[in-house]
Amino acid sequence: MFTDGTRADYDVIVLCTGYRIDLPFLDPALKQRFVDEEANTIRLYKNVFCPTIGPSLAFIGFLQPTSGGLLTMSEMQVRGQPRYRAPLAAALTHRRTARLMACNPPS
Repeated sequence: MFTDGTRADYDVIVLCTGYRIDLPFLDPALKQRFVDEEANTIRLYKNVFCPTIGPSLAFIGFLQPTSGGLLTMSEMQVRGQPRYRAPLAAALTHRRTARLMACNPPS
């Protein structure tokens, strides 16, 4: 029964209730640096880099754009890689990046 009181018969109902972030290919000690399994969130600078790991490991597509498509946003992340790698490697300390990330928590 729907909220308006109407009824309908269906053969199949598919519930899309969400997903759990799982990166089974990563060492658990590495994964716990940026994945909060209880809250099912990830903490990445620019939604790409983990400040405590540095620019040697990047994650593309771990975002939920409010407008536009995931493929478009993922392409933008890839194109921005060179611009973000150098500052992360040279200038951004873990403490400074953590402050920047605290201003923009995951939703």
